[in-house]
Amino acid sequence: MWSGPAGATLPPLVTAFNTVTDQLFVLLGDAVNRMRTAYQNNPYLARVLGEAVAGAARTNTFLGERYRRLARRRGKNKAIVSVGRSLLVIIWHLLANPDTDFIDLGVGYHDTRASTQRAIRNHIRHLQALGYTVTLHPAA
Repeated sequence: MWSGPAGATLPPLVTAFNTVTDQLFVLLGDAVNRMRTAYQNNPYLARVLGEAVAGAARTNTFLGERYRRLARRRGKNKAIVSVGRSLLVIIWHLLANPDTDFIDLGVGYHDTRASTQRAIRNHIRHLQALGYTVTLHPAA
């Protein structure tokens, strides 16, 4: 049976599923809360997530781009685990709340967040908070 927070009941969508899916919901809830032990204690979950991430890595989506960014910096295995956790969080939220819709953030999500002007503003603000006066001159 499902073991959620005290007094919590299963969402109607989840109660309509069969016993296997109920067990999956329990497994996903525990895995999101304790990801490290879920991967160590459940090789089946790790394998399924690894295969799902391998498929997602070849797509032109937010998760595919996330995998490629992490694989460049940290290596393929750590990227698989990290994107697998992101996938688990998405699955858990979709199962926990039937009204939730998945909206892909898109491939360019990180590019829109990392602009040079934004970084300059942030650094100036941090230096001013430390009591410095900042004057910028472009490099020749």
